[in-house]
Amino acid sequence: MQGPPPFKRGRSAERKKGPREREAWRGAGAPAIQKKMRYLWTSALKDTKRRLADPAALAVWIGLPLFVGTLLSVISSGGGGVPKAHVLLVDQDDTPASRLVVTASTSGRMADYLIVERVTEADGRRKMDAGEASAMLVLPKGFQRAILDEQPAELVLTTNPSQRILPQIVEEGLDMLVEAVFYAQQILGEPLRRIAQGPEGGGSVFSSETIASLSVDINNRVARLQNVVFPPVIGLRTPSPEARTPQTIGVMATVMTPTMLFMSLLFIAQGSARDIWQEKIQGTLRRSLAVPSHIGWFLAGKVLAGAALAAVVTLVGLVIVRFLGVPLLRLPGAFVWCTFNGAALLCLFNFFDTLAATETGARMLSTIIVFPMMFMGGSFFPFEAMPPWMQAIGRWTPNGLGGQQLKALLRGAPDYGELAVATLVIIGLSAVTFLITVRRVRGAFATS
Repeated sequence: MQGPPPFKRGRSAERKKGPREREAWRGAGAPAIQKKMRYLWTSALKDTKRRLADPAALAVWIGLPLFVGTLLSVISSGGGGVPKAHVLLVDQDDTPASRLVVTASTSGRMADYLIVERVTEADGRRKMDAGEASAMLVLPKGFQRAILDEQPAELVLTTNPSQRILPQIVEEGLDMLVEAVFYAQQILGEPLRRIAQGPEGGGSVFSSETIASLSVDINNRVARLQNVVFPPVIGLRTPSPEARTPQTIGVMATVMTPTMLFMSLLFIAQGSARDIWQEKIQGTLRRSLAVPSHIGWFLAGKVLAGAALAAVVTLVGLVIVRFLGVPLLRLPGAFVWCTFNGAALLCLFNFFDTLAATETGARMLSTIIVFPMMFMGGSFFPFEAMPPWMQAIGRWTPNGLGGQQLKALLRGAPDYGELAVATLVIIGLSAVTFLITVRRVRGAFATS
């Protein structure tokens, strides 16, 4: 008699899992990356709340680009119109030629810079002594005859010594008047002298023949200048906003703004890096080492929180840049670039702070490093104001690399090869400093 068949361990012999068992199995097999990502966001949120708990530092970091940008905007706007020079005119000649000086000074473009007031010489002296005008010009008697006869005439200009710029405007205008009289004499001197002599024989009107002769003479003289004056040899062309070159966007927006923003980013990185010492002093850093997730995710959360703060400060700065005339389409790339550099600078300063043995030493070390970086890297003065040897060094500092590319992005003319090189250099430096920081936190820094 044969016994029962042997039991076969196969698929049909496995017990089917119930609904609760399947759910437990899925929970046990969830990817570890999800847990690490949750830990990353929790760490970043915790650091963000810590930053918000210090409103004074937050106000300084956000207020720096706001203050500097507002100041630049006021400077570039001109501050309320073009100043005008108040000129007192003493006309001792009282002829058509002298009155023409007043007309020329109060019409056209000159009216934007000069306010001409006709006064007597005594009244003019009194006002000048009281400092009520920028300059006083005296047209001597015989002014018109000197012009027509090509004889010298002495024009007396008295300027206000308490003013510097406005009297120079008057002097430049007087030089232009002298030049205009000289060329008028060279071109129309003969016809003008004939007109000034009056009609022949003491008559009251010119004869038809004389008028015709003068008209033909003046027309011929002007015709000889046609190829030079009509049209002018030098012309002015104003490009449309769409066709503006990088130089026409404005120095304030494309040179000073990167300097301002990267100064703020350096201060943010320096201030945020000090938080790692607070974590150590309070004991939370040591407890974080006991968490199953890697300490690197804890430090990455700090970098992410710092990047968020850099993004807020960058946004404030770029809003001001928009009002300074930079096209809107250039701002998204600049925003991403500044946020990326803010995170990279925080990695660098986290590394510097973990090198010190005490919190005071860490503050001293970061301060010693941050100011030379600002000065050499174009975050204190723009590269355009620095000597060539300093530019050559500063352009390879972390903030110097970032600042150069930000200028190119704001000007709308980035060199994508240089941008790629700068990106790779910054990523490499950030990765190296971040990994060394993780190693130090896991070792001597957290346990000392």
